[in-house]
Amino acid sequence: MREGGRFDGALGVVCGLIAVHLLLRRGAPARPVAAVSFADEEGGRFDTPTFGSRAMAGRLDVTSLLERRDRDGVTLRAALAGAGLVPEALGPDPDRVARIAALLEVHIEQDTLLTERDRPLGLGTELLPHGRWRLDLHGEANHAGTTPMRVRRDPMLALGAAILAARRVAVEEGTLATVGKLEVTPNATNAIPERASLWLDVRGHGDEAIARTVERVLDATREQADRDGVRLECRSESLVGAVRFSAALRRRVATVLAEHGFEDVPMSTGAGHDSGALATVLPTAMLFIRSATGASHSARELASVEDCVCGIMVLTEVLATLANETARLDEDG
Repeated sequence: MREGGRFDGALGVVCGLIAVHLLLRRGAPARPVAAVSFADEEGGRFDTPTFGSRAMAGRLDVTSLLERRDRDGVTLRAALAGAGLVPEALGPDPDRVARIAALLEVHIEQDTLLTERDRPLGLGTELLPHGRWRLDLHGEANHAGTTPMRVRRDPMLALGAAILAARRVAVEEGTLATVGKLEVTPNATNAIPERASLWLDVRGHGDEAIARTVERVLDATREQADRDGVRLECRSESLVGAVRFSAALRRRVATVLAEHGFEDVPMSTGAGHDSGALATVLPTAMLFIRSATGASHSARELASVEDCVCGIMVLTEVLATLANETARLDEDG
């Protein structure tokens, strides 16, 4: 993710590599252990969040997305081919998924809870439902200096209405709504835009609240668009339901936390994660490392070395308990 910070994603990969290294120094475990880095969790380039994990789990139809373009006009197909991959060959890998007993994801905290509680680590309980919608507003390009105001078909007015409605409706519905990405064509100072596009991100504590938020934002946008002779198109680009992490795996992590003197601080999150994408096909859990600044998706992201060491230690011990037993993880409870 551009300017997204140094810890989101990267921290989990580094912790995983170090934990596996420390585990192997103790001797060969009874089960194989792997550190994994999935492709494009954020969906920052092609608006396909948790791309790699969803593709592997069979929760993403990759072929239907191959012609999607990034901001430079490069298709997903071309980007995959340029990375040495065969685009048409990407997709679900049920055999590989079936061989995975459990997945534990380490991530920097995306809140201030651990700082407020003065605790270095937190244990994920659930991911809140969330989705992304693309709104395209089609107007009529024209000269800024010669076109009378009364005849303009300016899509920027409806775009502004959408942004204002997102904030107002989210507050009223108790959800989180964000417009963080815009595209304007031709994007010239002295031209009325032909098209304005925005991406609406909505998260909340229930599917119904999210649906109401999106519908109300669309109603406000459509009302303004109709007044200005602008055509509105809306497309859902992703929608993920609530995810509860594995109770059995959470108990395993909580036991290790207690054994090393750490409190089990339960944490739900409105962010999307690869562990959430895979939770429907295998036991998953999340361990959060305290954010020193509370910032996320920002260059101000920061976790102390001491807190990272705590996370690596707990991750290593959990892996040791899982890798040196032969029974499947008990999912009862």
